[in-house]
Amino acid sequence: MHRFSTRTCLTFSATGVGPEVWKSFVVQEALEHDFLMDGLLGLAALHIAAEKEIGTGEYVRIGLEYQNRAFVVFRESLSHLTAENCNAVFASSVLAMMIALFSTGCILQTFELLEGIRFVSKTGREWLQAGPFGPVFDLWFLPISSIQNSDINMALVELAAFNDSLSSVTAQEQQATFADAISHLHTCFSKDKEMVLIWLAMTGKDFMAALKQSEPMALLIFMHWGVLLDRLRDEWWVEGSGMRLVDELSKKVQEQGQDWSVMTVWARRQVGLL
Repeated sequence: MHRFSTRTCLTFSATGVGPEVWKSFVVQEALEHDFLMDGLLGLAALHIAAEKEIGTGEYVRIGLEYQNRAFVVFRESLSHLTAENCNAVFASSVLAMMIALFSTGCILQTFELLEGIRFVSKTGREWLQAGPFGPVFDLWFLPISSIQNSDINMALVELAAFNDSLSSVTAQEQQATFADAISHLHTCFSKDKEMVLIWLAMTGKDFMAALKQSEPMALLIFMHWGVLLDRLRDEWWVEGSGMRLVDELSKKVQEQGQDWSVMTVWARRQVGLL
C-alpha cells in the first residue's frame, strides 16, 4: 500500500483525476471494499515488477493473483451497482484496465473490461459526477474544440468520410454508432492525455458489440484510438500497448482490401510502424 500511495498513484495521468484522489479517497474506499483493495495491491505489485531487474516473475505472479481475486467480485458488483459502491467499482474498472494493458500487452483481449468501464460510467454517472471522480465527466462533456495538429484533424475527417462512404453496405443505425465513436475520438484527441481512457467509457454498448464481433469499421476506429493510447507510451503500464494494438488491428483491417489498407497508413506511421 505504501508503494501505491507514494509512487504508483503518480502514474495515473490518463484517468482524468489527479493523484491525490487515488492516494486518499480511493485508498479510503479500498478499506471498505476488498475487491478494490486487491486491485490496488495488484497494480502496486506489477509496478514493482516493471522496475525490477531481478525477481520480476514473483511480483507479476502476486499482482495477477490479486487482480484475479478482485475481478471475481468486481464482475458481481456490476450487477449490483449502488450509490455506495459505484466509486469503488469505477476505480476498480480503471485499475483492471491498467493491469490488463501491462499483463497482456493488448487491450483487444479484454472485452469484458471494456464493457465494464463503459457500463459503470453510464449507469453510475450521476453518483460519480457528485463525487471525487466528477472531473472525469467534466472532461466528458467539454465542448469539442479544434485539433491544433492538422495531420490528426485530417486523419479523423478522412475516417468519418470513410464511414459515410459505407452507407450502401452498413446499416444506418450501425453507421450512426460509428459516427458517434469517431466524434468522441475527436473530442479526446483535442484534449490531453487524460482523455485516453475516457473514450472507452464514452463509446456505447452498440460500438462495443460491433468491436467484439470484429466489424471492420469498429476495428478501424479502435485502431485510431490506439494512436491516442500510444501517447502514453512512457507510462510503465502502457509501454508499447498502443503500437501493438495498431499493428494487430491494421493487419485485420487490411484483409478487407485496398481501400481499407489505405486507411491504416496514418495510424501505422504515427506509432512508428512505417
